[in-house]
Amino acid sequence: MHNTLQKSTTYLCRHFVHVVMLLQLMSKLAPLVGRDLTERCLMPRFAELCTDAHFHVRKVCAANFGDLCAVVGTENTEVYLVSADHEKLESIGDHDEGFNCEK
Repeated sequence: MHNTLQKSTTYLCRHFVHVVMLLQLMSKLAPLVGRDLTERCLMPRFAELCTDAHFHVRKVCAANFGDLCAVVGTENTEVYLVSADHEKLESIGDHDEGFNCEK
């Protein structure tokens, strides 16, 4: 039983590290790829992670929130990220299939 718990904890730690790295990468890429690609490719996944069930994921989102918001502007921040209305998120990109950057 102890071994199973240890494996589960190790998996969660690795998963969290990957999510943290993803969020940091997204926030650093946003100024480089510009507003259009950020809105279509990065914002849907970022907004989804901002509503994650795990507190630590949401905490990392909050720490990286400003970088992404600076690129997409005040209006898009208020509409898509602050409200986190998933129907609106679907209108800017299909986040169920990963990054949809072919538009």
